[in-house]
Amino acid sequence: MLLGIDFGSSGCKGVLFSPEGTILAKASQEYSVETIGADGCEMDPQVFFDAFCTVVKEIAEQGEIRAIGISSHGETVIPIGRDRQAAGPALMNSDNRGLCCAQRLENTLTRKRIYEICGLPAHPMYSLPKICWFRENRPEQFSKTDRFCTVPGYLLSRLGLEPLTDDTLASRFMAFDIQKRTWSQEILSAAEIKQSYFCPTVPAGTSAGVIPAEIAKGLGLSEGVSVVMAGHDQPCGAFGAGLVRQGSALSAGSYECLCSVGDKPAAGEKALSYSLNTYCHVCDGSYLTLAFFPGALCVNWFLKLLYPEAERGGLDEVFSNIFNSMKENGPSGLLVTPHLIGACNPGWNPLARGGIYGLHPGIAAPDMMKGVFEGIACELRLNLDALRDVGTEIPRILIHGGNARQNASVQLRADITGCEFQRLEDRETGCRGAAMLAGLGIGLFADYQNAAENMQTKREKFLPQTDSMEKYEKQFQRYRDFYYRTENL
Repeated sequence: MLLGIDFGSSGCKGVLFSPEGTILAKASQEYSVETIGADGCEMDPQVFFDAFCTVVKEIAEQGEIRAIGISSHGETVIPIGRDRQAAGPALMNSDNRGLCCAQRLENTLTRKRIYEICGLPAHPMYSLPKICWFRENRPEQFSKTDRFCTVPGYLLSRLGLEPLTDDTLASRFMAFDIQKRTWSQEILSAAEIKQSYFCPTVPAGTSAGVIPAEIAKGLGLSEGVSVVMAGHDQPCGAFGAGLVRQGSALSAGSYECLCSVGDKPAAGEKALSYSLNTYCHVCDGSYLTLAFFPGALCVNWFLKLLYPEAERGGLDEVFSNIFNSMKENGPSGLLVTPHLIGACNPGWNPLARGGIYGLHPGIAAPDMMKGVFEGIACELRLNLDALRDVGTEIPRILIHGGNARQNASVQLRADITGCEFQRLEDRETGCRGAAMLAGLGIGLFADYQNAAENMQTKREKFLPQTDSMEKYEKQFQRYRDFYYRTENL
């Protein structure tokens, strides 16, 4: 059986699948990060290993495991020493203390050149600026560091295996040449960081080795269990949704992440102007272009503010009232930009703040929530327009994630974007993709397409409705105008 494990920013999930894609067991473990000042975010790396052990042990009690695929969020980086133990804290993906380092690299190489090499706009969220900050502000810990690892790389070192990183997570360092698929000497020289600090890179789906017998026994595993590199969570989730060489998927979670897969990366001034992230897909030879913005993060903030009872178990009733209102009354008339922590794609303005326009005495809580969902759908259309503007064809979108549970919210996206949506029955596509890559890594599947065909999940289709599209077109035009008029306030 194939175990897919996905490490998020706040927890770890594991799902055991049969080779035919049937879910056999699940386990999860939450954890919390330490916020330091306005921009710092760290965590003890031991927490990742403890979460891994907890999930594996729980699932091992429910079924036999043949291979484990490990997927992770990107950008988080962990220093390890020659003894393969952590030499300092995990600098988490939301840690932005490397701002000055990112700006220095941009001034040295130019924003355009960095984008040409690694497909990312210079930003402190990426791993390389964090490493530069760590060198300058934690010199004693830096002096004890042998390698800087991703979460899966650190776990490999704790499992007695050589720490590696795959091409997709390497792509999130802002130091990886996505076309040559190797560490960029040009960027590393500008950062004055030796390549020896970085783990060897391999394609996703590569086996990192077999867990040593003694460690396997402690985890409740049989001998001979392989660990496979499964990659960055977004391309891994896209693969779990069935995207191999082309297609588009939307992960509707805390952030709405729109992924488009093709045979070449997005390139040029236009792609950079939208700050599109373009990098290696888990299917070797393909590329993924990513646009993202706050989604459920904004929904949950408004829910707590307007419906405190939802936290006491009344969430289903709240959503029912909101979406019934959607069906009955058409557009809310409100314009709500979901920029609580800044604007991501396509404007990419970290100083932007959420806005509301159109309030009047007749507005009630359901109208406000409806405006939030409309704002998310309008934000999605802005990003669809950006991807199409750089030459991406998007006839349909596969949608998955917790913020796509309600039929009306998916239909609203279809009506505002004019796109066909197909909702996946399985929400845990990241774990599914990791399990598919695990099967590929041990030779269970012949190739990526064979894995996708064997482990596909059911889909439910949502087509745009002509009458609703006409009603919402004016709403979108007003939203776009509001977006650009307020982005620099």
